[in-house]
Amino acid sequence: MRTLLVLLLIIGFNVKAQSWIDGQCELISDVKLTDFKDAKNENRLKLVIDQEKKLMADDQDVSFLDNVQRKEYFYNFIMNPDDQDDMAKKPTKAVIRVESYGHKEAKKRLIGQLRDVYYIIWTEAAVEGYDKEYVELDCQKREKVQKKYPYQVIENVEKQKKKDGNKPPTPMTSPSFKGDVKDN
Repeated sequence: MRTLLVLLLIIGFNVKAQSWIDGQCELISDVKLTDFKDAKNENRLKLVIDQEKKLMADDQDVSFLDNVQRKEYFYNFIMNPDDQDDMAKKPTKAVIRVESYGHKEAKKRLIGQLRDVYYIIWTEAAVEGYDKEYVELDCQKREKVQKKYPYQVIENVEKQKKKDGNKPPTPMTSPSFKGDVKDN
């Protein structure tokens, strides 16, 4: 019986953790690829699931982090509680880009982890500002919280179509990975 109660609490938290995308209020997210490119290095985080299915954060392997450590890493990047130079200066300036090389399920999980982190950030802000959890706020208050801590995650990079249809397509190249041989 006790195990069942604990299981129900865990499931309830997971459902509640994802309910910020409950459709009741619009999620403010108008970040573009140009925002990522224009951001200062310390304010942007590029997450790539490479061909070996390893998670790379700004070209550093962070696949050894478990789920909780990974969420802490994302939280620390966005909030920068220790005021580190290689983390976002302010949550409003943090821009995260997510890419993968064909690993759609791993990318979905990664985006889910980022959403969980934003839910935690928004809930902390809601409790601090309104003495309520984020999901208990009306749309107007949620919008204020989202403006203070904007969801600036580029989940899909859409490639623009070429304007000149007469040009031949550029050849596709595969991304590099550790097994590539470099020519001198």
